[in-house]
Amino acid sequence: MSYLLGCPLILLEAWISGVQTFPVIRNLVEQIDCLTILHCRFCHLKHRLAEWINKSLVICILRMNAKDLYQRITFSMINALVEEGLETPFVFCTPKVVKNRVTYLVKRALTELRKQGVPSYFQHAHPIKTNYHREIVEAAFHAGSWIEVGSVMELRLIEKILENAENKDELVIFCNGLKLPSYLESIKKLQKSEVQVIPVLENVVDARQVFRAMPSDSPLGIRLRVPGSRFGLPYPYLLDFIHSGDLMSSRIKLLQVHVTDQTFLFDAQRKMISNLKAIAYEINIEHVEFFDVGGGIPQGLTQQQDLEMLDHYLIQMSEFLRNLQEQEVVFPTVISEAGRWVVSAAENLVFSVIGKEQEVGEEFWYYHVDGSFITDLIDAFLLDHRWTVSAMLPHKMTPLSVPMEKVYLSGLTLDEKDVYPDPSRNDPLRLPPFDESPYYLVFGNVGAYQENLRNMHNFHVPRPRVIFTEDGEYHVRQTAFVDDLLSRFGW
Repeated sequence: MSYLLGCPLILLEAWISGVQTFPVIRNLVEQIDCLTILHCRFCHLKHRLAEWINKSLVICILRMNAKDLYQRITFSMINALVEEGLETPFVFCTPKVVKNRVTYLVKRALTELRKQGVPSYFQHAHPIKTNYHREIVEAAFHAGSWIEVGSVMELRLIEKILENAENKDELVIFCNGLKLPSYLESIKKLQKSEVQVIPVLENVVDARQVFRAMPSDSPLGIRLRVPGSRFGLPYPYLLDFIHSGDLMSSRIKLLQVHVTDQTFLFDAQRKMISNLKAIAYEINIEHVEFFDVGGGIPQGLTQQQDLEMLDHYLIQMSEFLRNLQEQEVVFPTVISEAGRWVVSAAENLVFSVIGKEQEVGEEFWYYHVDGSFITDLIDAFLLDHRWTVSAMLPHKMTPLSVPMEKVYLSGLTLDEKDVYPDPSRNDPLRLPPFDESPYYLVFGNVGAYQENLRNMHNFHVPRPRVIFTEDGEYHVRQTAFVDDLLSRFGW
């Protein structure tokens, strides 16, 4: 992203019909030190300073006061690392972005809750499954996040952080996932420390595992089944456990109504209001300290879209909680597991373009890159996820004069599926022509899930990480050592 006078300058492909056009001040545009192309499908922009380019491109200057919520990457930053001997692909990581986004999330949420007259405190619980790298998890922890884990190994990662941590008594850990014996033993061990650890009962089998292994007075959480989902403890079974004496209502410290990631509206939760009122009556809600609305904040493609989505989510959440309050159901602390929104913007992935080719009779090009969409960006392969793609070029260019090419990116496995975006959608990128000079592509907002879910197809190993400290310095950490990987497979 190039910044000019504190404002991000974004060149993006627009599908918006009837965009009002404005003259572009050419001498300002020419000050940009690199060309940044953001490929976006849905852009709702309040502030436009635009001129059509080749009838499909528009330049927009968006005024943002929240630039600390994003990474700033330029061609010179990438090229300096390459000249020092670091080969692409590599990941830029800025943990400070995580801290800033946690702080911003909590402040915005509290603002919306107060507007709706909801007295609850708001807390972010960070699901560490989004990104296991220590600098990311520690950034969320030091920003005041509580933690959500889903396995014994995730709990052990948190134990490592807690070894030298201060204010352990302020941390709450929620344990989801099926509670196998080793997981339960780790939970019991950590409960003896200063940390509050709450295992969450997610279904009938999970509940019986916990009842057998945990002390009869240990605190518990309940994941309630939401309409339309097969996950969570159904309301009748919860009542059966309470009435049979297996579950003392005084042990219930957390209620969780998590639906699924990318659930943008609270329609499903609203259908639960009558059940929640009945549950509150049955379990004596005064004992319940925490109410977890789950995650579901999508990551926007542009900065403005990103913040608008967050605002919309928080407004929906606050209205849902106000509806509960009208039914005399109020919780001291409301929790959101906004892992994807908090973590995504902290990391960007850099590829190099190494060549291009064009099929006879086709109007689009294939640009070959040195990364893979099967391994490096698994959501593109599995879910047809769309990313912000920025082209970083070495020389000054006047964007108004650049002829754009329709482009699909071909990954280095040369697999038919290793192409971005999916050609079957007939929706190629528009990029400035590749001309053999250093040409970098930056995929934005890749911090959540991509590395955790990556595979080793064709033995393409995890990429190095360029980690920026809060004082602006950086260090490079290799995340894969060939000899160690070979030994995993018996070589």
